[in-house]
Amino acid sequence: MTKHQSTLFLGFFVSLLAFGQNTLLWPTGAGEINTGVNSTYVVQGVSLDGSAINFGYELGAFYLDDQGELVCGGITPWTGSTTQIAVMGDDATTPSKDGFSEGEEITYFALNTYNQITYEANVTYQFGSSLFSSNGLNIISEFTLVPQTSGCTDSTAFNYDSTASSDDGSCIAVVDGCSDTTAFNYNADANTDNGSCIAVVNGCTDETALNYNADANTDDVSCIAVVNGCTDETALNYNTDANTDDGSCIAVVNGCTDETAFNYNADANTDDESCIAVVNGCTSEQAINFDSLANTDDGSCVGEISGCIDTIAFNFDPVANTDDSSCIDKIFGCIDTIAFNFNALANTDDGSCIDKIFGCTDTLAFNFNTSANTSDDSLCIDVFEGCLDETAFNYNSEANVSNDSCIDIIIGCLDTLAFNFNIDANTDDASLCVEFIFGCIDTTAFNFNIDANTTDESCVEVILGCIDSLSFNYDQEANTDNGTCSPIELGCMNILAFNYNSESNMDDDSCLLEIELNFNQILTNNTTNYNIPLESAALILGEDSISNGDLIGGFYIVNGLLYCAGYSTWTGSDLSIPLWQDNPDTEQIDGITEGSTVYWIAQQTQTMFNYVLSFETQLIGLQTIFVTSISVNQSIVIGCNDSSAFNYNIDAFISDGSCIEIIEGCTEENACNFNPEANTEDNSCEIITATLGVSAVNTLTVQTDALEPSYVWTINGSPTGNNSNILLIFLEGQYEVIITDINGCEVSSQITIEELSLDNLVTMNLILYPNPSKSSIKVEIVNGLIESIELFALNGQVLSSRVNINKETSRIERMNLKPGMYFARISSNTGDTILKKVIFE
Repeated sequence: MTKHQSTLFLGFFVSLLAFGQNTLLWPTGAGEINTGVNSTYVVQGVSLDGSAINFGYELGAFYLDDQGELVCGGITPWTGSTTQIAVMGDDATTPSKDGFSEGEEITYFALNTYNQITYEANVTYQFGSSLFSSNGLNIISEFTLVPQTSGCTDSTAFNYDSTASSDDGSCIAVVDGCSDTTAFNYNADANTDNGSCIAVVNGCTDETALNYNADANTDDVSCIAVVNGCTDETALNYNTDANTDDGSCIAVVNGCTDETAFNYNADANTDDESCIAVVNGCTSEQAINFDSLANTDDGSCVGEISGCIDTIAFNFDPVANTDDSSCIDKIFGCIDTIAFNFNALANTDDGSCIDKIFGCTDTLAFNFNTSANTSDDSLCIDVFEGCLDETAFNYNSEANVSNDSCIDIIIGCLDTLAFNFNIDANTDDASLCVEFIFGCIDTTAFNFNIDANTTDESCVEVILGCIDSLSFNYDQEANTDNGTCSPIELGCMNILAFNYNSESNMDDDSCLLEIELNFNQILTNNTTNYNIPLESAALILGEDSISNGDLIGGFYIVNGLLYCAGYSTWTGSDLSIPLWQDNPDTEQIDGITEGSTVYWIAQQTQTMFNYVLSFETQLIGLQTIFVTSISVNQSIVIGCNDSSAFNYNIDAFISDGSCIEIIEGCTEENACNFNPEANTEDNSCEIITATLGVSAVNTLTVQTDALEPSYVWTINGSPTGNNSNILLIFLEGQYEVIITDINGCEVSSQITIEELSLDNLVTMNLILYPNPSKSSIKVEIVNGLIESIELFALNGQVLSSRVNINKETSRIERMNLKPGMYFARISSNTGDTILKKVIFE
């Protein structure tokens, strides 16, 4: 390969971090800590507990600042493929230490961005060392995270573990309270007695009761309710159940209580049968319809009043009851004497009056008024026709009606010897006259003379074309450039070639009709990063969307051979692909150079098919390249042409040297006999299943189809020692069981218990005391017998078991147990079971 002149371009992309439960302060990105001085540390692999990590971590390099505190001096996201950390040196122009000193030891950490846990890290170098040296290149072959020790890290918790390095969520809060079960304020949830116990005092505790006892704190069901009411036996509302008079007594008042009666008494509350019925009628002796039996006048009295009793008559009299033949018919019309349509015969206004409108009513007059209804001929004006346009040549100022006779003023040259003599002009402007100028007046001609006004037959035809003799399409016949000149573009013009260039206009014999494709990259000292947001990668490879494990890489061609500049593995999240740039210090071209073509290729892991891609990119600022769109290039299909290969591609017309031999076996990762080398399923997979669920009160049961299974249980990651298919539930958290069959095949099942009430699972009158205890704890049951007692450690291990007790009282012995909290499961002869916390001091 031959060295080309190149200008380096480096795109930098760092994912954002959120602050979590860390003792270290992590920056939000590399730009936040950039000092302008750095050394490159290339990381090839990251692992934890012997397993490779593919995503979800930030890698950091830390130094000691002036206060002796660890500070981040380099950060990069880990996405499963080779990446680099730009480790920053101290900026000598600032007063405080803001980076690594020459020769300073680098301390490595990693942040799990999902649960915000920080891990210490040990590194193994393929090249370089942990002693910082500016502008250096160091290669880390393995970045190993130190496992965390889980436990309760809250020093205020009841079960605080001073040896734990990471919190596992098992902390139990200290609950102060009264632990005496016979006390009034006994607290079943308390695990630490605070001396607050109060003795029980029985009595009526209802402040509203007749016999309320202010000193009692426990109600003995002796309360007598206060019954308010009238206690006067002579009262209207005497209450035989009342024991407390409330002043509500009402005296008896006799009278007629019927509201419809003639003699109704509104003050009476006791009827004395004196009611008289109401008789309606005319009670006026002067009326013609007087009723002597009526006691209540109903307004029906009638006397003789003469008048017009016709309700539709003009002079209807509403008071009259005897017609006197005086009725007059209503005549509707306008009764306003000053109205235009006044009606002297009308006696009833119908709202039709119209105002008088004066004006010229002569239809032949100039100012005839169509709205007028009352003539005023003194206003009329005669019609006089003429030109009314003041700008017209023949404008008539006395005319009031246009007769369409107006003539436009035409200003022009009236000199008959001038070039522009205007025979149509009626107004002369000598300044407009122009003399004759001979020349080519054809505007489309090559030699058009803009100043000429008279042709001299000298025009030359325009011939369009490219007149640049150095252009690809130079036209020696053309006399006018048409902007079509194209520079000579060398490249492959064979549309069937891998490197076909649609923009080339001259073939340079560089066409590749077959390639050798591999994703082995050459690491140099700088990269150009192509950043792919998740929303830009809606990519379909064949019939399936791009999925985890698929590769996307950038390639370049040197001397007819294809080289990988860099690649990344798809993880289903935002992706950054670093393409290694050519190292200017080496003779050969070993990376991308300025202006070089990048060929993007995706490899589908499931089928091992390769796809040529088309990228659309956008440059943000001066350094960051974002990929805005990705699509498969349908015009170039590469692949394996061997029909007997695993990844034979019948559509490929360019061989990419990627053929893979068919290896049959079990390809199901969950199967016991999974073969990671196999690429073709042979239906030999062996799979066992397990289902974990709550089968009874505080009991987990696992169902499995495994042959002769064995069981291993863990709670929040801690082994329980239980080897059966049943486990007692006594903690909140993650329960997992691993089942192994006779052939060594494993399957696991998990369940999360989010809420658990230990003391209220069943109804049982049970007393444990003293609890906490230094030796033994007495167990007493009311209205029943104790059938069995089991004692468990926090991990579920059975410490002791007693059955067939059949007594009202028994004991839980401490034996040689260490101080701490345990759980006791107690069953009664009634079939009830309860779980209780037991504490030995």
